[in-house]
Amino acid sequence: MIDPEEAIGKIDKQIEMIDDLQDMTSNSSEFIKWLNDTEELIEEIFGGETRFLEDFNAIYFTPFFLSCQSKDTVFDEAYLGGLEEARSFLHFLIDEIE
Repeated sequence: MIDPEEAIGKIDKQIEMIDDLQDMTSNSSEFIKWLNDTEELIEEIFGGETRFLEDFNAIYFTPFFLSCQSKDTVFDEAYLGGLEEARSFLHFLIDEIE
């Protein structure tokens, strides 16, 4: 487990990156890297068997349900909603560390 202050700093960095990700899509290489880095960070801080990793992986960045009627706005709304949920979750992790 890493030092709490260092852990909070690293989580804050991931939170700050969310603003830049809002202009991208869930298929962008930047988002995929952020997602993987965030998963690795949660594992580094809390261990590989933590429920926090499962909770983070349960966040949807794409629509839960799709139909042939789905428009691009459905994908955009799901992606942005997922980013906001991730932001809230990362703030929750900071509270857990503190």
